[in-house]
Amino acid sequence: MHDYAKLYQNQDFATLVEVTASLHDLNTIRYHLIGLLGLGAHARVLAVMTNTLTLLTQSLPTFLKIHREIVKNDRHLEGHERLISAYEGLPYINQESEELIAEIRRLYYRGKEAKPFDYLATLEKALKENKEALLLDLIPQMKPIHAYQLRELIKETLRGDASQPVKGFLMLMLIDFKFDEVIALKKGTQLLQFNPIDAVNPFVDGTVENAKVELKKRIKDPSLLQVASSLLSAYVLRMVPYELDFEYYFYTALIQTAQAYLQLPMNDDDFSDSEKGIIAKKRHHLETILKL
Repeated sequence: MHDYAKLYQNQDFATLVEVTASLHDLNTIRYHLIGLLGLGAHARVLAVMTNTLTLLTQSLPTFLKIHREIVKNDRHLEGHERLISAYEGLPYINQESEELIAEIRRLYYRGKEAKPFDYLATLEKALKENKEALLLDLIPQMKPIHAYQLRELIKETLRGDASQPVKGFLMLMLIDFKFDEVIALKKGTQLLQFNPIDAVNPFVDGTVENAKVELKKRIKDPSLLQVASSLLSAYVLRMVPYELDFEYYFYTALIQTAQAYLQLPMNDDDFSDSEKGIIAKKRHHLETILKL
């Protein structure tokens, strides 16, 4: 019997794909997909998921997360539409699956049916109605004039109950625009005072770029690197405007979180018990922030 985990750890993706080709249970399917991801065969991943979807429903969120990462970075593949259509024929499984399917659909169809629209009016309506998915599309298109015209509504959103990703994008825009006014920012139960002109954009000043370079040094598996990088960006977005100082154990915690995300085996034998405790605390912090 093959040790799939060992093949994965040795980065022998070709053999992993070969020995799991039977696809007779969730474990062989999962490792088959992991092998295909390692080979960069995204179209084949989508085809396998479509053909084995009935089995995948036993642990659907795990596989939906794989699909989500592919659609984020390789949206042109025809297999996306077939798989999304197959999802629509599934009975209700659980809320997490429903939310992931909705996100995958939004990511795939984003921009495909773009029509002329009044950006300012659409943004204003989305802010008033707190439409998260639409705001995540609209905010990166914001110009300084839009921030000025909607500044009171933006400040209201930041001190309200909008999601942390929405608030993070809004704050990044205000930082980039050098908005000079103290505003209130609600994070959890805390109300912080924040002046965008005194903060820096971690996606611009090299913080995120340097962190991703460090991740590339530590991760050989391209699919794991993709997920870890995505989790890093999501974490940073939720941490704005706090200053970030990544260090050795943070990266280990981030990689372990990404491995858990893909249900991959992890090896921490190189760490002492005290180091494992430090990593566990950092991972708890990381996972707590990512849930905001």
